[in-house]
Amino acid sequence: MTQTVATIANAGALGGFPEFPQDFLEQRLVLPRHQLVTVCPVELLGDWGLNARMARYFEASLTADPADFWLKRKDADCAPPPHCRPMHPPEPHGFALYDCRPPG
Repeated sequence: MTQTVATIANAGALGGFPEFPQDFLEQRLVLPRHQLVTVCPVELLGDWGLNARMARYFEASLTADPADFWLKRKDADCAPPPHCRPMHPPEPHGFALYDCRPPG
């Protein structure tokens, strides 16, 4: 039990994004397994902490190519494709996640 508590407590420090647990884990966002997630800005591809979290918690991989899901750092100067729907809470702490799959 102590080890699990320590792992959850330290989750915010990995990769320099302490807002990750608040935006994703605490909101209980769900992605289908083995998805690609487009990122903005593209520099997020080089953040191994973020890559590790997406792989660990969502079994997802990050990409610069168009995909069914789209992840934006809140302060990034980019907009999701117009057909994408927000999955995150109205006021994300650091990241916004969008579902870009066709409705239905």
